[in-house]
Amino acid sequence: MADVQNAVARLIPRLGAENLAGLTIAAEDELYEWADEALQRLARKLGLFVARAPALTLAGGSPTLAAPARHLSTIHVSWDIGGGDLRPLRPISTAELEAKDNRWPTRSGNPAYFTQDQQGTETLLIYKIPAASQTLAAVYHEHPAAITSGAPAFTGPAALEDYLGWRMLQAARAKESDEAMPEVGEHAARMADLYEGVFASYWGTAQ
Repeated sequence: MADVQNAVARLIPRLGAENLAGLTIAAEDELYEWADEALQRLARKLGLFVARAPALTLAGGSPTLAAPARHLSTIHVSWDIGGGDLRPLRPISTAELEAKDNRWPTRSGNPAYFTQDQQGTETLLIYKIPAASQTLAAVYHEHPAAITSGAPAFTGPAALEDYLGWRMLQAARAKESDEAMPEVGEHAARMADLYEGVFASYWGTAQ
């Protein structure tokens, strides 16, 4: 579990204050807003946050499966054929489906493939379309819940606290004010980019 509150506590002296009350370069809410923006951007870029939805309902006669909340990209989809037996669906692009079956949008049958390349992040298309409702399971990349001063913790490696600290320092020192230090902001950006490179080598990309 990581906590942005820890990153904020370490950041305050680097911003020339003894505590939050003495901070003049930014408000507390700004710090958490910067941290949230950086974390959401990182989630879109890297495969840091993985979740599983064990029971998604595909309505009978429909090819459209609603993605789980906070879904970014799909790793794996399986079809529950009964008795706890899960059959994997293969990923496929829309172009491949069109080449495979010119009636693919309405083709009925057992689910065999899923596609998301033209659906955004909120839905998946299933091929083929079952006559009756079916239960599917999905493993997917997600973006974390919003980071605020009232909800600063999130599930992730503790190293993310250091990364977010650099991103907050970057934003604070780049902010137009009497306390702006562009060179410090640029250094903080380079340090955060180094962290991103390390994270990418461990977790790969999200999409």
